[in-house]
Amino acid sequence: EVKRVCDGGGFIVNSRVNAVLAVTRSLGDCSVKDVVVGAPYTTETEITHHDAFLIVACDGIWDVMSDQNAVDLVRDNALDNPQLAAEMLVKSSLEMLSGDNLSAMVIRFHHPFTPSTQKQDSTQDSNTATTLTAQKNDNEA
Repeated sequence: EVKRVCDGGGFIVNSRVNAVLAVTRSLGDCSVKDVVVGAPYTTETEITHHDAFLIVACDGIWDVMSDQNAVDLVRDNALDNPQLAAEMLVKSSLEMLSGDNLSAMVIRFHHPFTPSTQKQDSTQDSNTATTLTAQKNDNEA
């Protein structure tokens, strides 16, 4: 991403594009539109029966918490309750003094089949996916 920004005529200062924006892909940031693109960077990962949950969170979480710390927090404290897990991720990030907006979603996987039977159950728990968002008030110090 740094190379792409610099090749486009931009620069990075203190981990910010043109010393202003903390992300390299965004919509609507006119002051850096020549070097910040709106096309998302995506990857594809196969989910297997070994995967228990997925954490989707904005950069305010990842600014202060490593991937492994987030996984450990969810697995060790709130795996059975996605709502509580999302709340814990946001609360922990606030306690770690994240200076950005915070959103977290924990999606718990129910593997409704076993490798021996390959029988699939189409029922879905209404608590499987949950989202929690906390926005920093720009008027706060």
